[in-house]
Amino acid sequence: MKGLRRSLGGESFFVNDFSSGTGGLVGVAAALPGDMVLAALDGSQDVLVQSGSWIASDPSVDVDATWGGGKAFFSGEGLVLLRCSGRGDMLMSSYGAIRFAMLAPGEAITLDTGHVVAFEASVSYSVRKAGSWKSTILGGEGLVTDFTGPGRVWLQTRSSADLVSWLTQRLPSSRQ
Repeated sequence: MKGLRRSLGGESFFVNDFSSGTGGLVGVAAALPGDMVLAALDGSQDVLVQSGSWIASDPSVDVDATWGGGKAFFSGEGLVLLRCSGRGDMLMSSYGAIRFAMLAPGEAITLDTGHVVAFEASVSYSVRKAGSWKSTILGGEGLVTDFTGPGRVWLQTRSSADLVSWLTQRLPSSRQ
């Protein structure tokens, strides 16, 4: 059932398990060019990862889909996040560089929804529009996510939605 719940989060229903008795090496890659970061989970804090950013993890890390609620739906990131818990290493990817912010209790950071990679479960979040409805509709401003600590938030320096928009404007249309 975990595979089914994980597939609802945008990941594969199946997860490959690689092992070697002789110290083999496994190479993995993300779908888009950018960074990959290794996050060490110590069992004290779950990490919620956006769909498509989880790449791999130790077998001791439990990866399961969790309900992101209406907040995630309205942010355009989907209804389901991947909840990673346990002890071990986890590999996450981004489009562009990955940065992280360590938020103190009560400290806040605001990110465009397309730049969120992951965040610790101790971090609270809410989604709101970036400006007035007029600027949202006419200026292309969308939604932002407000995070409040304590905990870590990982972000990506580029937005895949912006890349798609840029490419769409340059692709020939069938009307030409």
